[in-house]
Amino acid sequence: MTDYEVDGRVAVPGGGIHLSRRQFLGGAAGVSAAAVLAACGSNTSATSSGGTQDLSMWVWEEVSQWKDVIKRGGLHKAFPKVDLTFTSLNSTTLAQKAISALASGVQSGLPSIIRIGMANYRAMVNTKGLSETTSILTPRRNDILPTTWQSLNVEGKTYALPDDTGYCLFGYRRDLFANAGIGSSPAEVGQAVSTYDDLISVGKKLKAKTGAVLFLAPYGGEGLGSTSPYTIMVQQGSTGFFDLDGNVIADSAYHVQCAEAYLRIYKAGLTVNITGAPQQWAAYKNGHIVALPYPNWQDFTFVDYTPSLAHKWQVTPLPKLTAGSKGIATADGCAIVVPNGQSKSRMDLALKVGTFMKLNKEASEAHMRVFSGAFESNVPALEAMRGTKSPMLYDQEVYNIWLATVQKEDPYPISYASIFGSQMGTAVSNAIYNILEHGAPIAKTLKGAADSVRKLQDAKGQK
Repeated sequence: MTDYEVDGRVAVPGGGIHLSRRQFLGGAAGVSAAAVLAACGSNTSATSSGGTQDLSMWVWEEVSQWKDVIKRGGLHKAFPKVDLTFTSLNSTTLAQKAISALASGVQSGLPSIIRIGMANYRAMVNTKGLSETTSILTPRRNDILPTTWQSLNVEGKTYALPDDTGYCLFGYRRDLFANAGIGSSPAEVGQAVSTYDDLISVGKKLKAKTGAVLFLAPYGGEGLGSTSPYTIMVQQGSTGFFDLDGNVIADSAYHVQCAEAYLRIYKAGLTVNITGAPQQWAAYKNGHIVALPYPNWQDFTFVDYTPSLAHKWQVTPLPKLTAGSKGIATADGCAIVVPNGQSKSRMDLALKVGTFMKLNKEASEAHMRVFSGAFESNVPALEAMRGTKSPMLYDQEVYNIWLATVQKEDPYPISYASIFGSQMGTAVSNAIYNILEHGAPIAKTLKGAADSVRKLQDAKGQK
């Protein structure tokens, strides 16, 4: 594994419900390796005979969706002489190819613009192959979600344009919670599960009344941006597994408390490990699993896989573990980067186009209207989306309730300040498995996981 290797962690079979929206979409948009090589856009200057400047962009969703975004967002009107084309790659393939090219210094096969998952951001920054965006973002700081701003900041500078950000609330099946006598409204359920110990009591009652469990908790699901219950609990009260300087904190006193609470949930029989994606979705459909850390983009996956459950879900703030825990947790995110190996004029144009796509209010709105549940980091655009009904939540508006909770709770950002995020996810996943399944001592086991990554940092001489 190189110093620049992407987060190549393979999810356990059936772990799709805990994948980020980026990973979910990437699995659906992949193309063959041969097609990828044939379709890769060059970042060398290209101008058509009609004077149109050609730019290319790598994404992981369907190309038709991105064409719809730029049409709705007015890109052609703002840049009438720019022809922006898209290549859709599997998200892991995209990141691996981009990081390898950036690290090698040979960028001739890269596109003008690349959409990346935030877990890959620091590895890309460390290649020194990205255009700096500090002068673009600093004047617009108040228009950018604070957690996104903090995650993009590397020693006072930024090297990307903010894209969408994920945040989790507590999602629950309102009909089954009501049937168990707990209540159905967000206020009733929020009061009933205000702490994780309260949640355990509620979970036991639900299981006794309905036979249902609270959470899907597949082994191997921990990592930066994961929406697994343990990682979300961690992100409610910390910056994840690293601090904002890249120091490992996965064995802190707070992380130990999270593991202790998670073990109590597990011992109460309130989680299930299902190893097949069809079986997972069936468990949600038939009410065997009745809650989850619900990211704003969960609407997207539920619409595709459990449309019969439309309007049977609602959200309320997450239970809290400590006084410092937040009722919302940051989970994953995306960014736009521009390789710096292209000509200055081309690079400047790519930055202008990327800035329009991500920081222009109408263009950001267009993205959210095409990609249901996407939560652009552009605050004015989010404000404009208030009133948009959720296709899955009963009488709740994603862009209203999530934005209001973010502004009220001021959630912790996820730290992507270490290039060893993938290794940390694997180490923590193994630690949690051993704690749950083998009764391994919590503090010692988490310290072993944390130390394994500290040794990597020391050996490489970098965070």
